[in-house]
Amino acid sequence: MDRTEYGGTRSVLQSDAGQPAVMSGPVTSPGNGISPDRYGRRPGRRIIMDKKTTLYDITGQESGIVVYDDEVIVCNWAQVSPYGGLPRLGPAGGIIGWPGELKVTAKWTVEDIRDVLPGKLIVDDETYGYEGMDVLYDLNGDIPALWGYQADTPHAAEPLTDKNGNLLPTPGTVYEINNNVIVIAPVDWC
Repeated sequence: MDRTEYGGTRSVLQSDAGQPAVMSGPVTSPGNGISPDRYGRRPGRRIIMDKKTTLYDITGQESGIVVYDDEVIVCNWAQVSPYGGLPRLGPAGGIIGWPGELKVTAKWTVEDIRDVLPGKLIVDDETYGYEGMDVLYDLNGDIPALWGYQADTPHAAEPLTDKNGNLLPTPGTVYEINNNVIVIAPVDWC
């Protein structure tokens, strides 16, 4: 076991392997002389992790891509939504954490995360745009890098290429959250 989280009135324990911790036994009370183990648990307490509260808890990484229909946000969700919920575009144009319950309704892996995005990148000479998707927020130009184009921004993401300069696909894990939001956790992103 590596941590205990408290959400509402339920305690949640997570094992080192990221699996729910389940404990069962006779019901005890703090005053019955049974001492807690090194994790603060007392025998008899049953704890089941039935939902995770943050995208970091779900994906195991700090950043990725969130897709709402055809709107795309690339962000560090651990920073903008540390207490749960989904990243959304705020009124001033930045990303804010929008509170709400997160329930994973589907999960799968893909060889190329571009296949999951709602559109594609269109490059015309030295400029680029998007077809079929509205990229609301992508501070480091990660979406253009997926198609081999390095955006002209500070700290721009570099395209993933092999030793000959050929564009490589970016694999990842895709999560459907609450039946309507797609969260993409690309491999090797932090």
